[in-house]
Amino acid sequence: MTINANRMVRLVAGKAWKPPEKWTAASFAREGRHMIATLARVAKIVTRQQAATIARTALKVFREQTREITRRGEEIGRLRRQFGIRAMEEITVPGGGREFLDALAEFAAAHKLNLTGELVPPIQSTIGQGYSRTALTLGLDPVDTQFNQGIAAKARAVAEQIVDINGRTRDRTEELLKQYMSEGLHPSEIAARLTADMDAYNKTRALCIGRTEANRAWTQGSIQAIKELGTCTHISVIGCESREPERWDQPSYQEYMYRGESTCNAEDVPIADAENLVFHPNHSATIVPSVFLEDASETRAES
Repeated sequence: MTINANRMVRLVAGKAWKPPEKWTAASFAREGRHMIATLARVAKIVTRQQAATIARTALKVFREQTREITRRGEEIGRLRRQFGIRAMEEITVPGGGREFLDALAEFAAAHKLNLTGELVPPIQSTIGQGYSRTALTLGLDPVDTQFNQGIAAKARAVAEQIVDINGRTRDRTEELLKQYMSEGLHPSEIAARLTADMDAYNKTRALCIGRTEANRAWTQGSIQAIKELGTCTHISVIGCESREPERWDQPSYQEYMYRGESTCNAEDVPIADAENLVFHPNHSATIVPSVFLEDASETRAES
């Protein structure tokens, strides 16, 4: 069942709770705990739902990629048999199968199928929900701003990264094809095995992408809403299940570091740096406001 943004926030926050008219250091001290709990809960609900949608869509795209590589391989093999063309590898490698490696190289050179559009809608929806639900939790009206107008471009950029046949996919496909060739499989057997083995591989990969990209998309929208408050100076990252301290010294992990530690559960990051935080795959935390400006009138009243 789908519910609108206002209803979701009210259900999670409680009908009796209302955000303050202005978020300041003083109002955050009074209402911040409830706001953070609400935002974290809403984020988890949305990202879990959207992760499943993105994963299903990504798997569909990956299956199309495998089908296209297999189709091209079978077509290359048919043409070679028709015209009597045989590559040296087909002579020396039992069972042939070089046509599939050629198809993979041809496909990789083209980078991606025209399937980006299939991934844009769920990613765009997640960015939009991150913006609108964060805004409502903070007491803002999520109006049609320039950010909303640019959501499609942001979503397309993310989708294109997913659809690209990256090095990991290419290497795994090539590894499997060489294995089948060494086993002397017939081209028809290679096509069937490739489809099955890559499907198992891509199911796991799609789940990871779903979780990672749903969180990333939500974060993009949420940060924009927090910035629009105008009084939040720092954010914190809460709720990640693993900060992976054993990997902090590894060169490959450095993009997920901030100020000498993992970006997961980082505290009091300047709002200007929020969009520069990079989180590891399967990241599950939420960005929340953590420091606000003092309000001069409140300070005078307290004194």
